[in-house]
Amino acid sequence: MLRATFLLVLFAISMFAQDGPDYETEEAKRKWKNGYFGVTPHYPNYLLPFGITSKPYKSYILSDEYKKYEAALQVSLKLEVTENLFGFDEEYFFSYTHTAMWQVYADSSPFRETNYNPEAFVVIPLALKLIPSLRSFQIGLSHISNGQGDNRDIVYPDGFENPGHRSRSMNSLQLMASFEHENLYTNIRVWVPNRHNENLKDNYDITDYYGYGSVQMRYFYKKHMV
Repeated sequence: MLRATFLLVLFAISMFAQDGPDYETEEAKRKWKNGYFGVTPHYPNYLLPFGITSKPYKSYILSDEYKKYEAALQVSLKLEVTENLFGFDEEYFFSYTHTAMWQVYADSSPFRETNYNPEAFVVIPLALKLIPSLRSFQIGLSHISNGQGDNRDIVYPDGFENPGHRSRSMNSLQLMASFEHENLYTNIRVWVPNRHNENLKDNYDITDYYGYGSVQMRYFYKKHMV
């Protein structure tokens, strides 16, 4: 009985076997080996065990006592959802970045600040004779928020201060150009906040802290990246 079952399995495999390599399968295996079927890093992922400021952080609640030193961590991942819809070899992504400031050295070790940053963007490869080092252009939408709401109407018990509007959020249009010159890779990113966003009216100076852009440079030397 066991031998008959084994022969039946071999027969079924031979019926579905194809002559020569299955190129679609080989491509699928290649993508799986290179991590294309899962999430990949987006912004830097890190755990900073110790950071210090000039004076202790303040809390909205008077009974909270924050230290002036704390830890910070960030998890940032992206997922490719599709590609080449318009024939430009463009790639479409969703990403999520979670950043937390952790008062690990204080009593009960609370998370002082947590920010959430989902994004949707498309990366378009470029090959321009005018700017030969320009490799790609990225455009997308970004939302960043501390996950808090409007607490101005909440009545707090005696000894607790009403923090008012604790929400901080910003919607923006993100633009980025990526350059490659020998061993140097440079990303120049700018963001344009949506000034018609209601939340931004309550955070009119948020760009004083987030700014309007960033520059990231990577240099490869032998086995090292700086």
